Amino acid sequence: MPEQNDICARCGGQCCKGFPGIYWPEDIRPLTEQTIGTMITDKIACVDWWEGSLPNIGESEIRFLRARAINDHGAIVGSRGGQCVHLTENGCTLAYAQRPRECRELIPRDKEDAKCVFPAGVSKEAAAVAWLPYQSLLKSIVQQAEKR
Repeated sequence: MPEQNDICARCGGQCCKGFPGIYWPEDIRPLTEQTIGTMITDKIACVDWWEGSLPNIGESEIRFLRARAINDHGAIVGSRGGQCVHLTENGCTLAYAQRPRECRELIPRDKEDAKCVFPAGVSKEAAAVAWLPYQSLLKSIVQQAEKR
């Protein structure tokens, strides 16, 4: 999805004010404990989780990485909304290619009463599935961050 600054500027970043975007593993390069640990230490990201049933897995609590909201505290923070730390009055502080996949895939709506939407395959549940192979990595990062 190409960046659509004109639409986002007109709405004032309402999506970004409501909930920070979720990173997919391919957004993090290199995908290492150090890279993610630095994002958490620098208070630009936190670990969140999906609670519920996933296909072929059943009931699980699956962790994933998302941008931090300005009122989030700690390495692991449950979703509750809030303004993304990357949002300023001039827009996002991150270059488009550096933004979480959820932010890059958002489809802005050009009508005042229409909410932006995500395409199929971009959701909290889909992010949890993408992060499944990295659960031990995220657990280790959270343990290290909580020791600090």
